[in-house]
Amino acid sequence: MIQKIIMFSIVCFTIWSTLGFGNVAKAANPYLPLWEHIPDGEPRLFEDPDNPGKYRVYLYGSHDTRRYAYCGYDIPVWSAPAEDLTAWRYDGIGFQSIVDGVADVLFAPDVVEVVDSDGNKTYYMYPNNQGPGRLSQVAKSDRPDGPFEI
Repeated sequence: MIQKIIMFSIVCFTIWSTLGFGNVAKAANPYLPLWEHIPDGEPRLFEDPDNPGKYRVYLYGSHDTRRYAYCGYDIPVWSAPAEDLTAWRYDGIGFQSIVDGVADVLFAPDVVEVVDSDGNKTYYMYPNNQGPGRLSQVAKSDRPDGPFEI
């Protein structure tokens, strides 16, 4: 009986390996370049300041660039036209916090748009700053792609 079980196991292993089922499945970023890692992105739909009347989806999120820990030292901004979510563009670093020459670790941010009575738009970013004494911050910009400043 044991010989049959061993023989069956060998046959199953051989078939499994031959057909390639032993390969490890890997997930890839479905819309950003493979080298970019923004695991907790917050998408927001705002009017494109360079093309009035057109809208873009802006993506803000923590930037997993540290080797042995989550999140990173900056918040990148990516965007795509609302009518073509395959055409993503890197808009640059939207925010970073450097105090006394040391960069703070920034966790999942969010951005909101406020329109005043004159129609002027201001964008407020709420970065989750892990620097000592700076957990609650609000940064602002006159553009959805930043740069955001405190």
